[in-house]
Amino acid sequence: MKRLFLLTLWTLVSLQAQVNRYAVGSTTELIDEKGNPWQPLPCPAGSTLHVVDSTANKPHPQYGKLCYSTGLLSFEFLVQPGVYAIRLHFIEQNTNVRIGSRLFDISINDDFIKKPFDIYKTCGFKNECQIGSVVTDANGKLVIKLQWTKYNAVISGIEISPLLENVVMGCAFPEVCREILEKEPE
Repeated sequence: MKRLFLLTLWTLVSLQAQVNRYAVGSTTELIDEKGNPWQPLPCPAGSTLHVVDSTANKPHPQYGKLCYSTGLLSFEFLVQPGVYAIRLHFIEQNTNVRIGSRLFDISINDDFIKKPFDIYKTCGFKNECQIGSVVTDANGKLVIKLQWTKYNAVISGIEISPLLENVVMGCAFPEVCREILEKEPE
């Protein structure tokens, strides 16, 4: 029931406004299996591009590349002040990584959403996974940071959707709706 509600809520989010999708590390626009465009987003300075085994992610081209860093991965987006639904996309491609061996902190506008994030524990090996969050009062920019804790921080894609507050506040239980939007997909 929660999963159905989550999908319905994300459908409302995507119907109400343009979802901006970014394929991290890509140099050209990509189109996913649903026909959604993913804009190219270069790896930040000081990070490294890794090309993923393309046979593992045929219908999901946004997972075809990833950026990694032994320091800080930081992405800044200029936006109108408001409320935003953020979805971060990950895939673990390193055969040497196990639970607890790749950890990094994730923050949006200096608020931690995962500290630490264990990509292998969440995604497993060669599995795609996403983390969602709702950011209120972006003050004109969204700053997404992945800070290395152990091994490298990695990311494959970023989705940003302006969220009309009434989607959350119009819900019978706004805190439950906000919690479900921020919950990791099962």
